[in-house]
Amino acid sequence: MSHPRVIVGLDGSRNSLAALRRAAKEASAREAVLDVLYVIDEAVAADPRSSRAARTLAANLADGTAREFPGLKVETVVVAGSAAMELCRHATPTDLLVMGARQEDGPLRGATVTSVLRMAPCRVLLCSDFDDNHRLAWTVAVRL
Repeated sequence: MSHPRVIVGLDGSRNSLAALRRAAKEASAREAVLDVLYVIDEAVAADPRSSRAARTLAANLADGTAREFPGLKVETVVVAGSAAMELCRHATPTDLLVMGARQEDGPLRGATVTSVLRMAPCRVLLCSDFDDNHRLAWTVAVRL
């Protein structure tokens, strides 16, 4: 089954950047559109300077990814709200949702991860980067 879109949740953390790299590889392999979804807090959205900085960061990361993966169509969406709610609201049953997860929580823990796993209408791929102790990065695929 092909996925027309690969959606990645981005917050600027190392783990979300690992998720962005993995999502780009997945989208490229599927010849799918990569949607970079940057969810900002309502307080950040209310401050024009902070909101602009978040949008600039998301656009720069998306542009860098597009350069690294020639031919990959990358779209950037910046929204304010709950990360779990917005990720799940943006996804459809045929999409692949990729997100970072913190090492210390383990692959299936943390408030955002558990909420996304409970609500996502599609397959979810969780990623981490190396942690501060140089433990290996991991990826966990969850089929709903």
